[in-house]
Formats: sequence, C-alpha cells, structure tokens
Amino acid sequence: MKKDKGLYLTDGTFFSAKSGFGRCEGQVVMVHANNFVEIPTDISAKGLILVFSFPEAGFSPLKLKEMENYTCKASGVVVQKIANTRNGQRLKEFYKSRGISLLEGVDTRAVALHIQDDYVFGEIFTNEELILSDEKILPRRLPNHGPRLAILGGGTPESLLRDLVELGYDLSIYEAEIPSRFFQTEAIVLTDNQLISSKENLVKLKELDLPIIAIAEASYELAKELGGVIEESVLFSENHSFLDKETQEILTAKIRATKRLKKVPGEVIYEELSTNRPAGYLSNNIIGIEFFPEKNVLTKILRRAGL
Repeated sequence: MKKDKGLYLTDGTFFSAKSGFGRCEGQVVMVHANNFVEIPTDISAKGLILVFSFPEAGFSPLKLKEMENYTCKASGVVVQKIANTRNGQRLKEFYKSRGISLLEGVDTRAVALHIQDDYVFGEIFTNEELILSDEKILPRRLPNHGPRLAILGGGTPESLLRDLVELGYDLSIYEAEIPSRFFQTEAIVLTDNQLISSKENLVKLKELDLPIIAIAEASYELAKELGGVIEESVLFSENHSFLDKETQEILTAKIRATKRLKKVPGEVIYEELSTNRPAGYLSNNIIGIEFFPEKNVLTKILRRAGL
C-alpha cells in the first residue's frame, strides 16, 4: 500500500505534508523557538523528530557557526513553511547534507494540540530517501598551554570546546572510540553517551584513575551506572535556574533533554531551583551535571575536579 507524504504517529494519527525528503522514526517533540540550525544539531536532539511551532523558517541567513556540533543531529525536522528565498533553499540543502529528514507544509499547531504533554513517537515518510556515505570520524587535537583534557564523544558542542580552549586547556578529542590508555591526560570530559553505551566502555571509564566530568546525556548514563535514578520528561527547553549547593549562588543554564536526574549517586552539588530536584552530583572521581555550563560555571567545575 502506497503511503502519503507526512508525519505518522504511532497512535494512528496522520499529518499530511506538502513537500519534504527523507524517512526516519523517533520521538516527536515540539520546539517553540526559531533556532532552525542550532537546535537540530544539539546533542540532546539526537534521534528526535523536532516539530517547530514557529510559522516560517529560512528568512535569516544560514550561519554554520550556530551549529552545536558536527556529528550528532535530529532525525527529522517538521515545519509549517520554509521561505521561498535563497536563505530558505540553503536551509533545505543544509538539512539534506546533514542527513536530517524534512517535512514542509505541515499544520504544526495541530500537531502541538494533539501531542500536548504526551510521549509520542512517529515516522516521517516521503518518497525521497536520504543516502549518505559513511564518514570515518578521526581524533582531533586542539593544543594549548594548560592541562590536557580528553574529550570523549562526537557530540561535544563547539561552544563548550571554545570555552575550554579560551580557558587555556589542551584538548584531545576522541570522537569514535575510547583509547586503551591516555597520554599525559589530567581529566576526562564526556558530553554524550555514544561511547559509553556498552558495558565494556563503562568498565574502562570506571577503572581510570582520573577525574571525569560528565555533562548532559553522559551524566544520565553514568548516574544510572552508579546507582542513580533517571526519569523521562517531555520538557525540551533552554533556560533553567539552578542552585550551587556549595556557594548558594543561583545560575541560569541551558538544558535540552527528554530525561531528568531524579536520584543521584553521591553528593548533590546542583539542584533545580523551582523543584529542588538534583541537577548535578559528585561521586568519587566523577562529577555529573545535566546542563551545559557557562564559562564561569565551567571554571568552578574544573576547579572542583582539581584542575
């Protein structure tokens, strides 16, 4: 049976589309923002189908510096309309080059009303499949004068790497695998769970006699391994206020995730201000935080790790 182009939800609901390309499956999440490059390339968008409520995309020039990282991405993007301009065409080409499926001409307001706060999974279907060649991800080096950090995972945001370089740290970035040994490395920074999804790699990390700073998705994976509890969440937003338990300072940080820390291993070092829910922990040599820290907060976290 031939399928029509559109968004198919697992509850049987169908939202038609006027155009698009690619096919994918994933959790369907509403995005009430107009960051059409930044959000689909954020680490926490990995595997999601993002439905933008903003009425039209493609008016602003495409800025590659807004990309959060170069390896992780959303599975698909659904929009009401992309402007019939050069900028709009470039946005479509960007999605296609990144392997992100696209649906255009969908009534995204109807999608928002339908899914509301439910966990909904779905499928983007079009007649045009995306075929991308596999690329080997090679390790990168960002030499500097300060202590050497090993960055694990291909989903590390470029903004975080820039902050670490500006703070003087020497970076070795391992995007495809965890090495058997680290040379002259003083700490590990981990931001996605791609490299720690296997028990073998988790064991390898736990055996390291090095400080480990787990950020965002990685903090959830390590918290579970250490006896913590993670809860699912439909929230996919940016600005949250947190309390530093040590200094009692309040900070606002970016968080985009469909999970939350519920119970953490070890000591609570950050908590969400509005709910008193734990948002960061210290357990032996591991520091875990579920948000991406600004540079001043990152400095404090690195200092807490002895750097």
